[in-house]
Amino acid sequence: MRVAALIPAAGRGRRMAEELPKAFLPMDGTPLLAHTLRQFEACRGVEEVVVLAPPGNGVQLAEELVKRFGFTRVSRIIPGGAERQDSVYAGLKALGPKMDLVLIHDGARPFITPDLIDRIVAETRVLKAVVAAIPVRDTIKE
Repeated sequence: MRVAALIPAAGRGRRMAEELPKAFLPMDGTPLLAHTLRQFEACRGVEEVVVLAPPGNGVQLAEELVKRFGFTRVSRIIPGGAERQDSVYAGLKALGPKMDLVLIHDGARPFITPDLIDRIVAETRVLKAVVAAIPVRDTIKE
């Protein structure tokens, strides 16, 4: 099965009032997007990764990041759209029909693991769609 991952990273993070797009903000000195891409690089089952970068200089920022960290599975970096769904649509069009499965994971969410990604891919062999979730540990008050 041919598997690709779309990584939307075009969010501007307006609520954070930062100049850099959200996915490029550092966590422990490394951009969130780099942490996320590192997880997909470590997956056995993901053949290709497409990054959906912020319009403007976002493509250049993403290209520099991919080069700096040596990510080899990132096949393309394309500008995202005005909304997340526009970015995902652009990514799907860029991939075309050659992939059997497309994973979509937000570039500013770095805490996914290669094991979870591989489990999602395995589950899609049985199910047509899979959403990853983990149990809530905090107390939820209504």
